[in-house]
Amino acid sequence: MDRRALEDYKLMMADEVRMDAYRRSIQAICPGKVVCEIGVGLAPLSLMALQAGATRVYGIELNAEILQVATKIMADNGFGPDRFIPVSGLSTNVTLPEKVDVLLSETLDSMGIGENTAIYMADARARLMKPEACFLPATLECHVALASPGVYAERMSFWTETMPSKYGMKYGVATDEFKNCKHTIPVKNDELASAWVPWQRIDFRSDTSYRRLVPLVIPVTRSGEILGFATAFDAKLSDGVHLRTFPTDASTHWHQGFNAFPQPIQATAGELVYMELDIASNLDPAMRFEMRVVSGTAAEVTQFVRQRAAQLKGPAGKP
Repeated sequence: MDRRALEDYKLMMADEVRMDAYRRSIQAICPGKVVCEIGVGLAPLSLMALQAGATRVYGIELNAEILQVATKIMADNGFGPDRFIPVSGLSTNVTLPEKVDVLLSETLDSMGIGENTAIYMADARARLMKPEACFLPATLECHVALASPGVYAERMSFWTETMPSKYGMKYGVATDEFKNCKHTIPVKNDELASAWVPWQRIDFRSDTSYRRLVPLVIPVTRSGEILGFATAFDAKLSDGVHLRTFPTDASTHWHQGFNAFPQPIQATAGELVYMELDIASNLDPAMRFEMRVVSGTAAEVTQFVRQRAAQLKGPAGKP
């Protein structure tokens, strides 16, 4: 395992908020069940399931080297190949010798579904799970808010100001790449320019709850420059157990997410921002989307939304 991957997993393992929430749900759901985990990593969740009394766990992991380490960890904890069955590959490309009772996954990120979670869960439900099987997490609500995080602004200024002014180096290409990245950073409440707005409400038992094209109209609550949008999620792991990543919640390694607009927006409280996320249809682990952003008065944005809705319906009037 390379050093960067190991450090990432150390950080994840140290996240007690996440671990405690998953443990409570696993102890309630997994005893006596056949479990499959997608994206095993170093297998803390699979290990929790076996310690809770799962009959066996199929652990699917794309990184073969990490999967070997996870298998050794299982053996060190007394669970051999009859209890933990490693499966190397992408979950959409593998098969299991039996259908499972529980699908366990932590393919979440600061966006919630940024690792194409909904796509992988839909495939698992169709091919890997019994009809009455359950997901853990069961549902996922993803939210966005207009934001200008100080951490992002400081990091961006390194490329736009420090490199050219202090070192005489032009790094416009790096600046563009940095702006186009999805950032996992802490976002403070006073850095938000709107309320949190839901953009995905997914029940993993149903394909129809996932939307690939997501148009949103967001009222601006704080005047000034808006750099982009922040993301957070509320994952229902089991009855009474939620894992939330809003700034007011206990901190996790996900923090919040942030995506920069193509250009910053100058907006006044009471104006509207129309934001459209068009998610690419693919099976890559990382979700890709295109962004359309329009801001202005309520009348201006409302008129644009009407025109855009007509475009999306097409000439035949169908979506």
